[in-house]
Formats: sequence, C-alpha cells, structure tokens
Amino acid sequence: MSAIRYLLLIIAIVIVLLFLIDVHPQLLLNKINQKVSSVVKLNQSENVLNDDSFVFSFISKKNNATLLVNNHRINTDIAVTYEQKARGFMNREKCIDCAILFAYDKKEAISFWMKNVSFDLLLVGAEPREINISAIRNLTTVVLEVKNVGIMKSCNDLSESSLCPTYSFNEPYSIYIEIPYIPGKFDTNSIRKGSLIVLSTQHT
Repeated sequence: MSAIRYLLLIIAIVIVLLFLIDVHPQLLLNKINQKVSSVVKLNQSENVLNDDSFVFSFISKKNNATLLVNNHRINTDIAVTYEQKARGFMNREKCIDCAILFAYDKKEAISFWMKNVSFDLLLVGAEPREINISAIRNLTTVVLEVKNVGIMKSCNDLSESSLCPTYSFNEPYSIYIEIPYIPGKFDTNSIRKGSLIVLSTQHT
C-alpha cells in the first residue's frame, strides 16, 4: 500500500471515530435505534432480551448511571440491595435532574412507601427494549420502554405509626424509576406509556 493510500485510510478511520464519539444527546436515541450492534440483533433472535436477568446482570453491577429522558440527562442512583430499595428518596432533599432506578432480575409487583419523602415523585414502570454494547466508547446502553407511570404524593411524616400511603401498579415490572415530579418536565404528560428512556453505564 502506498504512503498516500495509507494516510487516506488513517484519516478515514479518525473521521469515523470522531463521528462515533461526538454523539449529541438529541440524536442518541435515533442512533441507537438505527445502528443496533450485531450483539443486540443476535440476542433478540435468541429472545435473550426477554430474560430479565440478562439485563439485570448489566445494571446491577453499577452504583449509578445516566438516564436520557426527553433530551434531559438525569444522574441516577441504582438501587439493587434491599437496604437501597427500602431507603429510596427517604430523608433526602429534592434534587433536579436526579433519579433512583430499582432493578430486579424478574418482573415483580412492588409497592413504594412515601414515608419521609418531602416532595412528589413520578413513578415509572419499564422494561428493556434493546441493549447496545460499544467497545469503542466503553459504554453499555439499555433502551427502556415505559409501560406505566404515575404520581406519588409526598408524605413527610416522622412519626413511628405513619399513615403514609403506598403506591403500586397493577402489572409487575423488572425496572422501576423514581424521578422528582416537575410539572412540564417530568410528569405524566412528558413521560407516558410507550416513551423511551436511554440508560447508559460505563462497562469494563
């Protein structure tokens, strides 16, 4: 190969890498839907994505992740242990662009207690739609499809015999997400059944 051809090949590779790395948040979801890796296609053909434990194995190894919801990036804590799930947003101050994701290795009907939560929460029940594993960006991306959504009212009750209500859906899900309720941004109009949420975690 001549020196000129070798140089042109290097330039082409650099351009492709820059294109892959520089992904605008608003285009991320479209790129994932259009450029699903061969690994994901293989998994879909084998119905691996129907196995909740397959997705759980990716999510549960991380303490945090990033959610892309309606072009908003949300820093998200991942609750896997019993203690993390029981604590949730209890005794925490309201935060902006934050969330807690509750991951299960199978679909479960879960009740959420709002005791000692001083602000309203949006509760989302979701299921994985596809997975994209990028070796170049060292990133695992899971596309979640919203199956149900509701509002949980605050109940800042410090008494031991609290009458704070619990909230649950009629159907079980393998992933639940709590997001501080913000009208016009994170509510039942902006996030509804069929909406897609992109979860990204760094993998090793």
